[in-house]
Amino acid sequence: MLAMIYIGWAFAKGRDVPRDLARAEHWYRRAAETETPLAGLMLGNLYASQRRYPEALRAFEGGALKDHPASIYRIRRLYYEGQGVPRDEDRAKALWERAAELGHLFAKRNLALMRLRGRYGVAAMPSGATRLLAIWWGFFSVVLEYPYSELLQ
Repeated sequence: MLAMIYIGWAFAKGRDVPRDLARAEHWYRRAAETETPLAGLMLGNLYASQRRYPEALRAFEGGALKDHPASIYRIRRLYYEGQGVPRDEDRAKALWERAAELGHLFAKRNLALMRLRGRYGVAAMPSGATRLLAIWWGFFSVVLEYPYSELLQ
């Protein structure tokens, strides 16, 4: 399965092979048939880059059902920006919070920044600063230990 993802990535990026998005999609789909969240994430990212948002949503949802934080984080973007779904900031916020609970570092960062900027009220601003400092420590810990972590995607 990882080999199929890598082949798809190589075609998507044009690494050591001519760039071919149709072949990338083929390999990502084959990998996604194994119901591996990373494969669905890669396929969803490919669809989103082509503005095929309903297909991206379906690809991300497979990982979201398995509590894959990066997939949940990507679905949040679709709802926040109204890409292929009606724009829904409340749904996006709930998805951000779920991804953060599962350890997704960018989701944690974004929520901390929202608190710091007063989006949760003035009383939440100090906790935003505290959370942001803790997130930076966590970020460096993950980067040093595993720089390709799915918590960074």
